[in-house]
Amino acid sequence: MILALETATPICSVALFNPKTNEIQEKRADGRGAHSTKLLVFIHELLAEMGANITDLAAIIVSIGPGSFTGLRIASSAIKGLAFGRNIPILTYNTTYAIASAAVSLGLSGNIHGVIDARRTHLYHQKLHVEDGIITQCTQPKIYAIEELVKQHVNLGDHLFGTGLARLNSTTNHSGFIANDDMREISAKQLLTLVKADSKEMGLIAYIAELGINANELKILYSLD
Repeated sequence: MILALETATPICSVALFNPKTNEIQEKRADGRGAHSTKLLVFIHELLAEMGANITDLAAIIVSIGPGSFTGLRIASSAIKGLAFGRNIPILTYNTTYAIASAAVSLGLSGNIHGVIDARRTHLYHQKLHVEDGIITQCTQPKIYAIEELVKQHVNLGDHLFGTGLARLNSTTNHSGFIANDDMREISAKQLLTLVKADSKEMGLIAYIAELGINANELKILYSLD
Protein backbone atom coordinates (compact mmCIF):
# COMPACT_ATOMS: atom_id res chain seq x y z
CA MET A 1 0.00 0.00 0.00
CA ILE A 2 1.14 3.56 -0.72
CA LEU A 3 -0.21 6.42 1.36
CA ALA A 4 -0.38 10.00 0.03
CA LEU A 5 -0.92 13.14 2.10
CA GLU A 6 -1.66 16.63 0.82
CA THR A 7 -2.01 19.48 3.32
CA ALA A 8 -0.21 22.40 1.68
CA THR A 9 -3.42 24.13 0.57
CA PRO A 10 -6.75 24.66 2.40
CA ILE A 11 -7.78 21.15 1.31
CA CYS A 12 -6.87 18.24 3.60
CA SER A 13 -6.56 15.22 1.31
CA VAL A 14 -5.49 11.64 2.01
CA ALA A 15 -5.32 8.82 -0.54
CA LEU A 16 -4.36 5.16 -0.41
CA PHE A 17 -3.14 3.13 -3.39
CA ASN A 18 -3.11 -0.65 -3.67
CA PRO A 19 -0.54 -1.56 -6.37
CA LYS A 20 -1.89 -5.12 -6.59
CA THR A 21 -5.37 -4.02 -7.65
CA ASN A 22 -4.45 -0.55 -8.99
CA GLU A 23 -7.20 0.86 -6.75
CA ILE A 24 -6.98 4.38 -5.33
CA GLN A 25 -9.32 5.65 -2.63
CA GLU A 26 -9.31 9.23 -1.40
CA LYS A 27 -10.88 11.28 1.37
CA ARG A 28 -10.78 15.07 1.48
CA ALA A 29 -12.17 17.98 3.46
CA ASP A 30 -11.72 21.71 3.69
CA GLY A 31 -12.56 24.41 6.16
CA ARG A 32 -11.01 25.73 9.32
CA GLY A 33 -9.17 23.05 11.30
CA ALA A 34 -9.61 20.36 8.64
CA HIS A 35 -5.94 19.37 8.66
CA SER A 36 -5.74 18.91 12.42
CA THR A 37 -9.09 17.15 12.83
CA LYS A 38 -9.29 15.04 9.68
CA LEU A 39 -5.80 13.92 8.64
CA LEU A 40 -5.27 11.01 11.04
CA VAL A 41 -8.95 10.06 10.91
CA PHE A 42 -8.80 9.79 7.12
CA ILE A 43 -5.63 7.67 7.28
CA HIS A 44 -7.17 5.14 9.67
CA GLU A 45 -10.49 5.08 7.79
CA LEU A 46 -8.84 4.40 4.44
CA LEU A 47 -6.64 1.65 5.85
CA ALA A 48 -9.68 0.00 7.44
CA GLU A 49 -11.79 0.30 4.28
CA MET A 50 -9.05 -1.33 2.20
CA GLY A 51 -8.41 -4.06 4.76
CA ALA A 52 -4.90 -2.86 5.58
CA ASN A 53 -2.92 -1.45 8.49
CA ILE A 54 0.19 0.66 9.02
CA THR A 55 2.52 -2.31 8.60
CA ASP A 56 1.25 -2.75 5.03
CA LEU A 57 2.55 0.66 3.93
CA ALA A 58 5.34 0.39 1.34
CA ALA A 59 5.81 4.16 1.02
CA ILE A 60 4.37 7.55 1.94
CA ILE A 61 4.02 10.32 -0.67
CA VAL A 62 3.69 13.93 0.44
CA SER A 63 3.85 17.42 -1.02
CA ILE A 64 6.28 19.50 1.02
CA GLY A 65 5.30 23.06 0.12
CA PRO A 66 5.56 25.91 -0.22
CA GLY A 67 2.16 26.40 1.30
CA SER A 68 0.21 26.42 4.54
CA PHE A 69 2.53 26.45 7.55
CA THR A 70 -0.04 24.73 9.76
CA GLY A 71 -1.07 22.11 7.21
CA LEU A 72 2.50 21.18 6.27
CA ARG A 73 3.56 20.98 9.91
CA ILE A 74 0.67 18.63 10.71
CA ALA A 75 1.52 16.35 7.76
CA SER A 76 5.19 16.29 8.74
CA SER A 77 4.36 15.33 12.31
CA ALA A 78 1.93 12.64 11.16
CA ILE A 79 4.48 11.11 8.80
CA LYS A 80 7.18 11.01 11.46
CA GLY A 81 4.75 9.35 13.82
CA LEU A 82 3.70 6.75 11.24
CA ALA A 83 7.25 6.02 10.15
CA PHE A 84 8.75 5.92 13.65
CA GLY A 85 10.41 2.55 14.15
CA ARG A 86 9.36 1.43 10.68
CA ASN A 87 11.40 1.35 7.48
CA ILE A 88 8.88 3.25 5.33
CA PRO A 89 10.43 5.30 2.50
CA ILE A 90 9.02 8.77 1.89
CA LEU A 91 8.73 10.44 -1.51
CA THR A 92 8.36 14.22 -1.62
CA TYR A 93 7.13 16.69 -4.22
CA ASN A 94 7.15 20.47 -4.22
CA THR A 95 3.52 21.57 -4.14
CA THR A 96 3.96 23.96 -7.07
CA TYR A 97 5.30 21.08 -9.16
CA ALA A 98 2.51 18.73 -8.13
CA ILE A 99 -0.16 21.29 -8.93
CA ALA A 100 1.28 22.09 -12.37
CA SER A 101 1.68 18.40 -13.22
CA ALA A 102 -2.08 18.18 -13.72
CA ALA A 103 -1.29 19.47 -17.22
CA VAL A 104 -0.05 16.00 -18.17
CA SER A 105 -3.38 14.28 -17.49
CA LEU A 106 -5.06 16.94 -19.64
CA GLY A 107 -2.71 16.26 -22.55
CA LEU A 108 -1.29 19.78 -22.52
CA SER A 109 2.20 20.64 -23.72
CA GLY A 110 4.40 23.70 -23.47
CA ASN A 111 5.20 25.93 -20.51
CA ILE A 112 3.25 25.22 -17.33
CA HIS A 113 3.13 27.43 -14.24
CA GLY A 114 2.15 26.35 -10.75
CA VAL A 115 1.19 29.32 -8.55
CA ILE A 116 0.15 29.29 -4.90
CA ASP A 117 -1.19 32.18 -2.88
CA ALA A 118 1.61 33.49 -0.64
CA ARG A 119 -0.58 36.26 0.79
CA ARG A 120 0.30 39.95 0.91
CA THR A 121 1.10 40.85 -2.74
CA HIS A 122 3.05 37.68 -3.56
CA LEU A 123 2.70 34.25 -5.14
CA TYR A 124 4.78 31.09 -4.87
CA HIS A 125 5.71 30.03 -8.39
CA GLN A 126 7.40 27.24 -10.32
CA LYS A 127 7.72 26.86 -14.08
CA LEU A 128 7.68 23.47 -15.82
CA HIS A 129 7.80 22.39 -19.45
CA VAL A 130 5.76 19.43 -20.66
CA GLU A 131 6.40 17.64 -23.95
CA ASP A 132 5.01 14.22 -24.89
CA GLY A 133 3.94 13.69 -21.29
CA ILE A 134 7.44 14.28 -19.94
CA ILE A 135 7.83 16.98 -17.28
CA THR A 136 10.96 19.11 -17.07
CA GLN A 137 11.43 21.50 -14.16
CA CYS A 138 12.55 24.85 -15.59
CA THR A 139 12.80 26.62 -12.24
CA GLN A 140 12.66 25.81 -8.55
CA PRO A 141 9.86 27.19 -6.36
CA LYS A 142 10.31 30.88 -5.68
CA ILE A 143 8.28 33.75 -4.27
CA TYR A 144 7.47 36.68 -6.55
CA ALA A 145 5.56 39.91 -6.32
CA ILE A 146 2.48 39.35 -8.47
CA GLU A 147 3.24 42.21 -10.83
CA GLU A 148 6.82 41.01 -11.39
CA LEU A 149 5.69 37.44 -12.04
CA VAL A 150 3.13 38.46 -14.66
CA LYS A 151 5.39 40.88 -16.49
CA GLN A 152 8.60 38.85 -16.56
CA HIS A 153 7.75 35.15 -16.41
CA VAL A 154 4.28 34.31 -17.75
CA ASN A 155 3.58 34.48 -21.50
CA LEU A 156 0.11 34.59 -23.05
CA GLY A 157 0.24 31.02 -24.35
CA ASP A 158 1.49 29.42 -21.12
CA HIS A 159 -0.75 27.16 -19.03
CA LEU A 160 -1.65 28.17 -15.47
CA PHE A 161 -2.55 26.05 -12.43
CA GLY A 162 -2.84 26.68 -8.72
CA THR A 163 -4.53 28.44 -5.83
CA GLY A 164 -2.87 31.74 -6.75
CA LEU A 165 -4.80 32.16 -10.00
CA ALA A 166 -7.60 34.09 -8.32
CA ARG A 167 -5.10 36.84 -7.62
CA LEU A 168 -3.89 37.22 -11.19
CA ASN A 169 -5.70 40.07 -12.90
CA SER A 170 -4.09 39.72 -16.33
CA THR A 171 -5.70 36.50 -17.61
CA THR A 172 -8.63 38.06 -19.50
CA ASN A 173 -6.91 37.75 -22.89
CA HIS A 174 -4.72 34.81 -21.94
CA SER A 175 -4.56 32.19 -24.71
CA GLY A 176 -3.16 29.30 -22.66
CA PHE A 177 -5.11 26.91 -20.44
CA ILE A 178 -6.23 28.34 -17.11
CA ALA A 179 -7.31 25.82 -14.48
CA ASN A 180 -10.89 26.26 -13.32
CA ASP A 181 -11.83 26.52 -9.65
CA ASP A 182 -12.07 22.79 -8.94
CA MET A 183 -8.63 22.10 -10.51
CA ARG A 184 -6.62 24.70 -8.62
CA GLU A 185 -5.99 22.65 -5.49
CA ILE A 186 -3.63 19.70 -5.34
CA SER A 187 -5.05 16.41 -4.05
CA ALA A 188 -3.43 13.32 -2.57
CA LYS A 189 -4.91 11.29 -5.42
CA GLN A 190 -3.11 13.53 -7.89
CA LEU A 191 0.15 12.89 -6.03
CA LEU A 192 -0.32 9.17 -6.51
CA THR A 193 -1.09 9.64 -10.21
CA LEU A 194 2.08 11.71 -10.48
CA VAL A 195 4.36 9.17 -8.83
CA LYS A 196 2.89 6.40 -10.97
CA ALA A 197 3.68 8.43 -14.09
CA ASP A 198 7.17 9.39 -12.93
CA SER A 199 8.05 5.79 -12.08
CA LYS A 200 6.74 4.24 -15.29
CA GLU A 201 10.12 3.58 -16.94
CA MET A 202 11.89 2.39 -13.79
CA GLY A 203 8.99 0.65 -12.11
CA LEU A 204 7.24 1.80 -8.94
CA ILE A 205 9.16 -0.29 -6.40
CA ALA A 206 12.57 0.52 -7.89
CA TYR A 207 11.64 4.21 -8.11
CA ILE A 208 10.67 4.31 -4.45
CA ALA A 209 13.81 2.45 -3.44
CA GLU A 210 16.04 4.90 -5.31
CA LEU A 211 14.41 8.20 -4.35
CA GLY A 212 12.75 7.46 -1.01
CA ILE A 213 14.09 9.17 2.10
CA ASN A 214 13.56 8.34 5.77
CA ALA A 215 11.53 10.38 8.23
CA ASN A 216 14.62 12.01 9.74
CA GLU A 217 15.45 13.53 6.34
CA LEU A 218 11.99 15.00 5.79
CA LYS A 219 12.13 18.79 5.44
CA ILE A 220 9.08 20.90 4.78
CA LEU A 221 9.27 24.02 2.63
CA TYR A 222 7.00 26.27 4.66
CA SER A 223 8.01 29.55 3.06
CA LEU A 224 10.42 31.08 0.56
CA ASP A 225 10.81 34.44 2.28
